[in-house]
Amino acid sequence: MFKDCKRVEELERTYRKEVRDKLIKDITRKNEDMIKNGLFPFEGRWLNIDDIKRYKKELKKKDRGIFYELIFLFLLMGFLTWGLYKVLISLLPK
Repeated sequence: MFKDCKRVEELERTYRKEVRDKLIKDITRKNEDMIKNGLFPFEGRWLNIDDIKRYKKELKKKDRGIFYELIFLFLLMGFLTWGLYKVLISLLPK
């Protein structure tokens, strides 16, 4: 019985290896075909060079906008904290 278990494990191991090798071969072939067609993987999509450059410019604009929003919120929170501090200090008995 133990020999049968070892044999099953060996068969499973070889099956896994064959499937893994087949998947790697298929994915590699697909990547090579797409690159031959002038498409490259970028952000989970296949794009040509011009689209990649345009997409990077758009992302740069969005990143800059998010940066400005964070700076504005940081300053706003600082101003609100300072204002609340002044209001609470004025309410304390002297």
